[in-house]
Amino acid sequence: AGLHPVLNPSELFSGLSSDQESSIYPAVTATMEGTRPLLVEIQALCSEIQGEGDGKYIRSANGVNYSRLYMLLAVLSKHAGIYVGNKSLFINVTGGLRLQ
Repeated sequence: AGLHPVLNPSELFSGLSSDQESSIYPAVTATMEGTRPLLVEIQALCSEIQGEGDGKYIRSANGVNYSRLYMLLAVLSKHAGIYVGNKSLFINVTGGLRLQ
């Protein structure tokens, strides 16, 4: 009875135990809905272009403003050296929420 300590808070939010190894980790952010704080998971998938390589790629953003997505991609390219211009990119905010 009563409160119990949380020994590894990251494990609590990620759903991965410390003995598991994975290259897939959830991105969780804190946001406000009115006066209520919410933890929201953001899912992302980056994929090589399939087919003839004619330069057609897909950008899909559910729950995130496209302008914000392109700004984040520019920051990743400029400061982290991660270029995704020739890849298809899919972003989704779980639960159907829209982040502002």
